[in-house]
Amino acid sequence: MGIKPQAKAILKNLAELGKSVHLPWPTIGQLLDQVDRNDYWAMEGAKSFTEWLQQHAVRSGMGIAILWRILSATRFYRVLQKRYPELGLMPLDSIPSNVTPDHLEQLSKLSRVMSRAEFKAQLQQVLKGKISRTQLRNTWRAFRPVLDGRTARGRNQPVPRANPRDPEQFHSLIEARIYQAIARTGTAWTGIKKPALYRLLVQSGPYQISGSPRQHIFDAVAVMQETLKSGIQIHGLEFTSIRWHWHLKAKELEFYLPFCDYMWVAICETPSEKELAMLTPEIGILVARDNRVDTIRSAQHVAGDPAKREMMLRGVLARALRT
Repeated sequence: MGIKPQAKAILKNLAELGKSVHLPWPTIGQLLDQVDRNDYWAMEGAKSFTEWLQQHAVRSGMGIAILWRILSATRFYRVLQKRYPELGLMPLDSIPSNVTPDHLEQLSKLSRVMSRAEFKAQLQQVLKGKISRTQLRNTWRAFRPVLDGRTARGRNQPVPRANPRDPEQFHSLIEARIYQAIARTGTAWTGIKKPALYRLLVQSGPYQISGSPRQHIFDAVAVMQETLKSGIQIHGLEFTSIRWHWHLKAKELEFYLPFCDYMWVAICETPSEKELAMLTPEIGILVARDNRVDTIRSAQHVAGDPAKREMMLRGVLARALRT
């Protein structure tokens, strides 16, 4: 098939999207990539690929943002195939149907903050269809503070990446890895192995009323119900390192107690008796490392402030509905 007939066939397939033809997103992405790389967009009178894509979005009814996301996911997957030849990644057309462009978008962000080994493990789990979009978004939320809000947006701008030698970024990496360990190991750390309901939410906190002073955002909040007839438990979690202003964190935690039924601090090293004594007895202590979580001291039930607990429940519900 010559170049011109090939171009016509590609443009025809794309023109029929949203009408009688329904193609998997990897197929759409590869067709769009060919249109861009070979300037097929000029055959339809467009002045640029961007202009053509905008026109095509209107005709297909798919939306310009969706088409850009599909194209970006397609190109990023090709980058992954070149970057990790040792994994022998499957062709894009063969990935599981439950792996979406959003998965690839979240992976592209995580590739800037995770170590090579961490990212490879995450990538393989995603391509096996074992990680949901919500789980992947939560993982990114845990790692996002490492970059301190810096993004890869902007033409000719360098892509920001994590620097483990930077003390602030290193501490944020520790916190993110603590979250990963807790997210992967289930509920045993709470003392309830098979709850009727369990949800772990990263970066959550009390409901924020417009115009009121900003409330504290917990590193994570676990909401659970032991049985369908029992009450809802709120477990607040803070992640830190003993070497990172431990004495200040110990004092801070006391202010968070009224919002929760149980309060925990999760660290990556075993504390000494002196360090344990700095924490009020109600606060539970977890050591999370190497994808393992050990309960050093169980949290005690807190008779908190009913109004603050209600604000926490409202905040957690609002956060859950956004994921």
